[in-house]
Amino acid sequence: MGETVSQAEKGSCWYHNTVIAKVPNVIPNSYVIPSTNCPQKGDGLHFTPQGYRIMGTRYAKQALKVLGVEAQIDDPAMPTGTMEIDKRFTSLDAIGTTPFAIVDEQLEKAIYGTDNQNLDFDIYANAFADANTSYLFKLQKVTGGYLLRLITPGGTEYSIWGSPGYLNGFSTQVDCSFILGLNNQNGQDVKDGALWDIQYVDGKGFTLKNLYTKKYLKDNLSAKYDDPTYFSFCTLRYKTTGVGTVLNKKEVNNQETYDLSGRRVDSRNLHPGLYIRGGKKILLP
Repeated sequence: MGETVSQAEKGSCWYHNTVIAKVPNVIPNSYVIPSTNCPQKGDGLHFTPQGYRIMGTRYAKQALKVLGVEAQIDDPAMPTGTMEIDKRFTSLDAIGTTPFAIVDEQLEKAIYGTDNQNLDFDIYANAFADANTSYLFKLQKVTGGYLLRLITPGGTEYSIWGSPGYLNGFSTQVDCSFILGLNNQNGQDVKDGALWDIQYVDGKGFTLKNLYTKKYLKDNLSAKYDDPTYFSFCTLRYKTTGVGTVLNKKEVNNQETYDLSGRRVDSRNLHPGLYIRGGKKILLP
């Protein structure tokens, strides 16, 4: 039984772990998988992908121990190189409500929100960092076009000053495209300042045309370019290097008998079938 997000990681239900700790006293042959140092997504409830990898490793280690193998398995390190493109979309309908990244694959750069509420445009390793305010977007259909709602790395919708945060292609500061709460209008600076005409060009990608400036977005600057830039709208995944080496630290001389579900059974009263004893399978005809 796995613990919930720990108190140290600011888990919303960390106190349930005190109950989980008592389960082995009530259910024979049950075990607790600790969530110590497993990072969470920011909502207090769900682990990050790295957190799930750590928990999975700990489950495997305990399962092997039940089978009589005291394995040396270290918690997996954070994947190096960070994130990469997973799935590319070719239509807005296919995206639906799925959070996606906006990347220029030719430059290998992505648009993201920094911690000071500005947009930036940088290489993937810098753009897709959890320290950033946001690097994912959601489509929001409105009359005449789309708003691009920003999503935090934890999966929640980004807000500023208590209002929704959007990709805004026009600002009073001409050389910066701010993430602004829209306060029931299509742009705080000017009407339609955050409203986009988004078109997909087969084999090239999506273009982002601002309905106020009538210009195209190219990077983190305001939409002010005559020629379109083609972006990929895509989901992301962590780069991984596979499962590390599992070392058998020592064989445990455990002569208890277990069925294939891992339950300990009475070796004096066994029905025909497969069992595990001393880390080995035995067949009773």
